[in-house]
Amino acid sequence: MKYCTKCGSGNEDQAMFCANCGQAFEQPAAEQPVVEQPVVEQPVEAPAYTEAQPAAVVNDPNAKNPATLWMILNIVLTVLCCCSNVAAIVGIVFGAIGMSSFNKGNLEDAEAKTKIAKIMFFVGLGLGVLSFIISLATGLMSSLPEIINNLI
Repeated sequence: MKYCTKCGSGNEDQAMFCANCGQAFEQPAAEQPVVEQPVVEQPVEAPAYTEAQPAAVVNDPNAKNPATLWMILNIVLTVLCCCSNVAAIVGIVFGAIGMSSFNKGNLEDAEAKTKIAKIMFFVGLGLGVLSFIISLATGLMSSLPEIINNLI
C-alpha cells in the first residue's frame, strides 16, 4: 500500500493517482535497456560548388592577341579624326592593357579589356561619322544662300 504525500490516505500499490484527492504519485523510472544503434557509413558526396579555376595561361608563343586588332583600329580612327575622338583614344589605352594582360597569361582580364577597346572603337566610329555629317551639314547651310541666289 502507498500513502498520498498530500492528504495521507492509503492507496493501492498500482495506483497512479490518490483515490481521495487526485494527487499524482511519482512513478519509479523503469530501467530501459540500452540498445546501441548500428552505425551505417554514408557515402560522402562532392560539394555542389566548384572552386575557381586559375586563369588560363597562354603557352603558345604564336597565339594571336585579339586586343592587337582593336588597338590598331582605334589608332587608325584617331588619326582619321585628327586626334579629336576621345573614345578612340580610350580604346587605344584599353587595347594596350588587353595586350599586356594577354602577354602575361591573364586571359580573363585580356578578354575584358579587349571588349572595352572594341566598344570604344564603335563608339568612336559613330562619333566620327556624326562629326562628319554635322560638318557637312553646316558647310551646306553656310553656302545655302549662295545656292539659292544662283537659282533665282
